[in-house]
Amino acid sequence: MGTRRLAGTAVTLILALAAGGCFSEPAQRQPISRPAPPLLVAPPAPTAHPVWPVGVRTLDLQRGPNRPLPTLVFYPAAADPDQAELTNRRRLPRPTDGLFAPASRPEQTTPPNAVPPADFAARPKVAALAEVATRPQAAGRDELTARPKAAAKDKVAAQSKGTATGEGAVRPKATTPTDLGAHPKVAAKDRHATRTGQTARTARTAGAERTAQAERTTQARRTAKAERTTQAGRVQAGRTARGGGSGRVSRPVPADLVARVAASARAGLAPATGRFPLVLFSHGLSGSPERYAPALAAFAAAGFVVIAPTYPNTSEFAVRFRRADIVRQPADARFVLSRVLRLNYTAGDPLWHRIDAEHIAAVGHSAGGYTTTGLFTAGHDPRLRAGVVMAGWAAPGAFAGAPASMLFLQGTADPVVPMAVSRAAWKQVPWPKAYVLLRRNSHSTYLQPGDLGYPTMKSTVIDFLRWTLNGDESAAHRLPRMVYPGPTARR
Repeated sequence: MGTRRLAGTAVTLILALAAGGCFSEPAQRQPISRPAPPLLVAPPAPTAHPVWPVGVRTLDLQRGPNRPLPTLVFYPAAADPDQAELTNRRRLPRPTDGLFAPASRPEQTTPPNAVPPADFAARPKVAALAEVATRPQAAGRDELTARPKAAAKDKVAAQSKGTATGEGAVRPKATTPTDLGAHPKVAAKDRHATRTGQTARTARTAGAERTAQAERTTQARRTAKAERTTQAGRVQAGRTARGGGSGRVSRPVPADLVARVAASARAGLAPATGRFPLVLFSHGLSGSPERYAPALAAFAAAGFVVIAPTYPNTSEFAVRFRRADIVRQPADARFVLSRVLRLNYTAGDPLWHRIDAEHIAAVGHSAGGYTTTGLFTAGHDPRLRAGVVMAGWAAPGAFAGAPASMLFLQGTADPVVPMAVSRAAWKQVPWPKAYVLLRRNSHSTYLQPGDLGYPTMKSTVIDFLRWTLNGDESAAHRLPRMVYPGPTARR
């Protein structure tokens, strides 16, 4: 009984499974659709950047009577100075004594007593007198006829003589100057007229000579005064800049620093052909551009014109050191920038048409970083497109006006400017920015060749400048990851 019931249940189950299709062939499995992997964007191909020879020159700038700003200029130089020509195909002036001499026209030699032609053109009276003085004198009877009054008297005397002899009488032949001696009255009149004419001519000639001599004397005095004024200004500027005179504000540059500059760049080289962005560097307290010469020369070799002023009261050459004077240094930096940009438009200057005036950056270390941030205040020049602050802090009113990319470098072991100070300045920047830490570096252990962080500082700053000033995206990809804040459109 139980066996039959179990068999019937099994048959029923088999029929139900057959009706449900459990023994039918399974449907083919559809492949799982996965999203295609995103295409990887290859970084830009690295650009081959030339390494330029570096030239150096000095500019004796002066902002106010006691505010000299001697400036070192490092620039990319031509490998062959003879092949360096300006854009209008005029050759650069030959260097003299290691420095460039301004182009000038050859002086024209003039006799010492000659009056310049411009003086005659400006003074018609003097020209007329000189013309009378140089007019040839008449001789003989023509001299008498040239004087209407004397000629009239002579005619009247001749007519009266003819009347006395009668109408039909034969008139005597015309008298000559020799015959006039037989007529005392006529001869006396003639002698008087001759003396009068000679006296008048002598007076006119003497007057013209005196006037010309007076003009020459006045011109010579003016020239001498101008030369004395210029020479005195140069001497005073030299004394003020180099430590001489009663109003000195700086000491002479030591020989070891001069040798450091000479080892980094060469004076008298012709600038390379092309236009290069301008970089302003500001030194720190008790520093000088000569201290940073190797780094500045490295920036110039990468294709930038680098200018570095010596601030009068905070440099190592200052006679009276004043830390509080840093508040005036942003204005000094603007003054130096304006004067150097003038050279880009001064025909005959070595930097004529050599500066890309539309792309400017500012770099500073320590108090120079403060000076750099002080350039990015409200209303700053929009051509100032990038800034690099090394161990610096923010000036009042900084980071306003036209946007600019900012890079901060900071040593992790800096006892002078702690990381909190520089990072507080970095947080104030409303533009594209980056903050780079140099591990195990102090306040200035990355500024000289051979220092611990010098290779990192050099490559990072150069790539940052190439990216922000030249629009080189390959340089941006070579920067450390924390330095790359995102693409910035080149204005």
